[in-house]
Amino acid sequence: MTDISAMNIKELRAFISSAGLSYDDCFEITDLRARAQEASERLATRRPPPPPRAGQSAAAGAPLQAEKRAYFGYECSLMGPADVLSGHATPRLIVVFLHGLGASSSDFASVPSLLGLGAGTVGSTLWVFPQAPIGAMMMPAWWTLDVMQWMGASHNGPGAIARLIRDVPPGLPDCRSRMTKLIEEVCLTANNCPVSRVVLGGFSQGAMTALDAALSMPADKRVGGVVSLSGAPLVVDEWAAKLQSHRGLPVLITHGRADGTLPFQVAGWLEELLKHNGAVVTTAFHSGGHDFGPPSVHEALRAFLEARAQA
Repeated sequence: MTDISAMNIKELRAFISSAGLSYDDCFEITDLRARAQEASERLATRRPPPPPRAGQSAAAGAPLQAEKRAYFGYECSLMGPADVLSGHATPRLIVVFLHGLGASSSDFASVPSLLGLGAGTVGSTLWVFPQAPIGAMMMPAWWTLDVMQWMGASHNGPGAIARLIRDVPPGLPDCRSRMTKLIEEVCLTANNCPVSRVVLGGFSQGAMTALDAALSMPADKRVGGVVSLSGAPLVVDEWAAKLQSHRGLPVLITHGRADGTLPFQVAGWLEELLKHNGAVVTTAFHSGGHDFGPPSVHEALRAFLEARAQA
């Protein structure tokens, strides 16, 4: 749990902003702490859309099983058919999905049911939801994201954001190294499943991390695809160079045109960067904000995963 009482003013403001709240009317630290408590409650209740309504098909085939497992220091929630979880069968697809800043590995656990992807669909999929460690802002983070710096860049226009996404944030090199090991370990324990059957995905900071990890894999261990939900480009010069050995990488980009956290413009930059350097990009933009997206996005994600399973 986040210790609001131990935060300084800068940390309180950043924490409040991460929940999409304003602190403009907070003049005393007591006001900031009260608003931070609201932010904490908002972050705690953030969840993906609910499972399908009654009458909708949840999945074909047997229900998914769930368990906890640690991979290279990350506590992970796993979902998949019983024979895949036990290692007696090789999954047709492994989806490693990374949550956003300040969130939890359980936040997207309903996605398989939401998409109607059960044990009998997509050739038996193993879902892996890692949990990010507690970072410098006293919240789960894959690497150090300076919320105040990103907010300032957003207010200062496209040029400021363009400069920011060329910087290497603290903790990113270590994170990408650990992610590479996590992917290799997941494949090893999944009956030596080939890395080419892995789809890396994520939301917000998790989306940036997933794409960075995919591009950091050796050329002979390329993943099968990447899903970027409400993400942004990062370390763009490095990504442009790494894409040369990952040409043809399938990537799905989704983003809300009303996103107040990561402006919609960054999705266009990401699409341009990837396409210009040889990735095969599919987009599913929508009218919403910084969220999982409407049914049209769910359909695009399901189709993307089904295509990767059949590749």
